[in-house]
Amino acid sequence: MQIQVLTVLARHEHVQALMSPVLEGRVQEAVSKAEELLGDRPAHLGDDMLSELAQLCGDLMLSLDRAEEAEETYRLAVKLAGGAQRGTVRVVSCRGTGFLSLYQHRYGTAAACFGRMAVDEAATPAQKVEALCAMAMARHGLGQKERAMQALDDASEIARDDDSAQLAMMVSLVRVELLAQSEIRAHDDLRDHVFWQSPMVDRMPASAQLQPVSAIDQCMSAYGRFALVARRLRQLRDLVMAGSGDARAQAALPEHVAGLRTLGLATLERQARLDTALVAITQRQAELARATLEPLQSREAEMGGRQRWRMELSYCLAKVCALSGRVDESMRHYQRYALESMQCVRTESAFDDRAARPGAAAPVAVKDDIEMRLPAKYRRAYRYLLEHLDCAELSVREIADDMGVTERALQWAFKNHLGMTPGEVMQRCRVERIRADLLRDDAPGHSVIETAARWGIRNRSTLVTSYRKYFRETPTETLARRGRADQMAAAY
Repeated sequence: MQIQVLTVLARHEHVQALMSPVLEGRVQEAVSKAEELLGDRPAHLGDDMLSELAQLCGDLMLSLDRAEEAEETYRLAVKLAGGAQRGTVRVVSCRGTGFLSLYQHRYGTAAACFGRMAVDEAATPAQKVEALCAMAMARHGLGQKERAMQALDDASEIARDDDSAQLAMMVSLVRVELLAQSEIRAHDDLRDHVFWQSPMVDRMPASAQLQPVSAIDQCMSAYGRFALVARRLRQLRDLVMAGSGDARAQAALPEHVAGLRTLGLATLERQARLDTALVAITQRQAELARATLEPLQSREAEMGGRQRWRMELSYCLAKVCALSGRVDESMRHYQRYALESMQCVRTESAFDDRAARPGAAAPVAVKDDIEMRLPAKYRRAYRYLLEHLDCAELSVREIADDMGVTERALQWAFKNHLGMTPGEVMQRCRVERIRADLLRDDAPGHSVIETAARWGIRNRSTLVTSYRKYFRETPTETLARRGRADQMAAAY
């Protein structure tokens, strides 16, 4: 099930009036109702509730392929969160950028945003669960199956501690979705699907080796009373069964896709078409695969670059051409697929895990999650901050002077769009770089204080206080954990 639809399960009771139409499949009706409430702003809904409503509205707009409107609605959510308790703007801003990035297949950015949310002290249990579920989707998009399942395990634990049946439902439905998609792509006839067969891609961890059909049946028993959920679970079951040669399941696949098209769930329909085409290819049904993919080919041009990494479409087209005897055309599609899949792994994974060196800017082609949350005018200020993190004397006034704006204007922009002042961003970036250096396999062996000094922090008390604030441990404890992990690795 699509995460942008399931976030209704994490919403406050005042917003949950929309849960029924969403889970029954009437998503467009729910969006219209949400837009009406946001326009009227009834007195019984405070700004915090309206912000939550705007977040849900943006999520549902993404499921309908209304990305530009979703982006505007997420901005409204941040604005409405301005009067809430400290830290709320930071979480809401991070969340909106994360969901937009997930929709755009910018998996590294999405994982970074949701990772920040999951450990933010201002985030509620519901926000942490939805962040971890969305992170699982991003990790899965990068082929990081083990990390995806770990995120879901963490989300399940929070849902259990919160005693929330709805949050547990969200985790279960995301888990079964990823299990089914992995099963489809693990078919022997897709061995040349190099993105999923590459050694860089995780195997599904042993802890997650529940058979997809059994997991689907369990979810159907627990949550099948909701029409949209039941529809998607039946589709996943038929996809898995069709891949095993079940003729009845194969015949049902086009009906499932048509049903999603009728509901207007364009993003889920797109995923369903790719899944259906992959299964059809394993069964040598070239015409079914071709007909299923045809709308995606025309839609690709209309997307205008709003989504990245469409290599799976190229792979399917290559396989369809091969099945039809069009060898040269198949090779052209496959070359495009292979090139883009490797670029995806390198670009997104490198972005997700990169540890910048002192004095070096972030790669020009890649914007990190903080930069993407700032207005274009102030992104230069953030880049200047990153380039000079190693300078202990770096000040907010210096950054403002470089931009040619007042210090007050710079403070306002960061506070209203990030929920953090420039000084707080500087502090956070520095301790993140310090942590990355401490955890590097090729760490040069500097002491903690020497490592911190490379990033502009020279006072031990400042270092420990800032580090503990973000990572719930001291730098020394980080090194101790790493040492234990190295010893265990050596033992094996």
